[in-house]
Amino acid sequence: MDTFMGRQGLIWWEGVVEDVNDPEYVGRVRVRIFGVHSKDKAKIPTDKLPWVSPIMPITSASAGGLGQSPTGAITGSRVIGFFRDGQNLQDPILFGTVPGKPISAANTTEGLNDPSGTYPPESTPPWKGGSDLGESDVNRLATGQRGAETITQDKKDGVDTNMAFTEPASPAAPLYPYNQVMSTIAGHHQEFDSTPGAERIHTFHKAGSFEEYHPNGDVVRKCVGDSYEVVMGNKFVSVSGNCTVVVAGDVTVKAGGNVDINAGGYAYVTGGPSVKLWGGRIDLNSGSSPSQGYSSATLAKKEANQEAIGWHTPITLSESEVSDIQSGQVVEIQNGSDPYDKEALEYGDGGIEDGRRNNKSPANDVVGPQDANEETDSTFDPASSDLLIFLPHTDPRVSSRLINVAENIARKVGYPLTITSAYRSPSYNKKVGGVKKSIHMKGLAFDVVMSGKSSAQRAAFVKAACDLGIQGIGIYSSFTHIDLGGKRCWGPNGSRTSLHRYQWAQQALRDKQWPGSGG
Repeated sequence: MDTFMGRQGLIWWEGVVEDVNDPEYVGRVRVRIFGVHSKDKAKIPTDKLPWVSPIMPITSASAGGLGQSPTGAITGSRVIGFFRDGQNLQDPILFGTVPGKPISAANTTEGLNDPSGTYPPESTPPWKGGSDLGESDVNRLATGQRGAETITQDKKDGVDTNMAFTEPASPAAPLYPYNQVMSTIAGHHQEFDSTPGAERIHTFHKAGSFEEYHPNGDVVRKCVGDSYEVVMGNKFVSVSGNCTVVVAGDVTVKAGGNVDINAGGYAYVTGGPSVKLWGGRIDLNSGSSPSQGYSSATLAKKEANQEAIGWHTPITLSESEVSDIQSGQVVEIQNGSDPYDKEALEYGDGGIEDGRRNNKSPANDVVGPQDANEETDSTFDPASSDLLIFLPHTDPRVSSRLINVAENIARKVGYPLTITSAYRSPSYNKKVGGVKKSIHMKGLAFDVVMSGKSSAQRAAFVKAACDLGIQGIGIYSSFTHIDLGGKRCWGPNGSRTSLHRYQWAQQALRDKQWPGSGG
């Protein structure tokens, strides 16, 4: 028996797709093959042509509904393949499509043409950016030719400007052969552009909505219709710089639980004709802890939450934060670590009231002073260091050993360190929500402000701290905790379980093989 595939050698063929509507939905297309099928439709109508099965890449399972769909060829596509049954020429297999430069429009009266007359088009192609006669079949987004007639120009013409900012224009400047493009007849496009200096990833919907990653890492998302996001679990959003939100219409925020808005600086509420507040009871407090305005029931709830995680302070915590901290404590204990020597949800301190220094913490509005009579071994004067900037609310009575290490870190990273929390007396540590064994009480810990620093700068700071003698490192959204306690690391819930929220930090700590980093 010598008729099985390959025994007689592969017999190749080339043809034109005339039908793509496979009734079996397995990706087959009807093909009229040069030299095998007459171009005279009276002799062989399109519906008498063989169904040709496509070959899929090894990356597609093509079984059980898995893998890529074997669709994409259109009527008029030039294709190539081979006969599975050899010289019998009855069982063609489609190997792939062949792009070219068509010089004449489709003739619907003859075979070897698109029966619908759509491709090649006689004049303007029916899809945006489609090629004309004499032009390459490759999409213009990939060739970089006639860009003014593609979606790239439409996007540049449709840049949106509002009262606060202007939408960044697309930096698209594709050069052949660097831009890999996938386009559909509906007008959807995907681009993976490696053009030197203009590298992008771009997904575009025919309606005009898109998402584009720019060469510098900026991301622009635009929705021309309504936008919905549904999160079934928790959601965390971290913005290292500023955040601007512009809404042309009304804004409605509804919460099933409490709403806590905390500003480290000034907070402004402005209404045009008026500002209205409704509530069963409205408490306005100035110069005191926000907790003093809570009802007895609310305070009892907060104290119960604090009791659940081993603290005894009036700091506001949501039930989800309590659960997050509790789960992190379990993991720390399982790893043989003390969960009460790591700060969770740090809140800053209130400094010393001495006439020169503002003793209110900008983190939680708690007012000092600390008990300056509680002894420390520090004689450090913050005015003596150009490398450490202590914010007015901090207590600088820290160990000289910590000062030396921190100044060395500042020299290595190339900028002075801004300190938002330093020494805390035991009584004050309890007041502001520090953990029971906070290293701050020993004068061996700093919280260093990181607002405005990039992820790369923050990662470099972490590595410098590891290299120069810091032992404990805690990562938070706007600052980094460093101390001279035991060698360990954690995220904002006081546990290694939340470190992954800052992948740049986790990777930096793994590079240094830091305990708890998962490396």
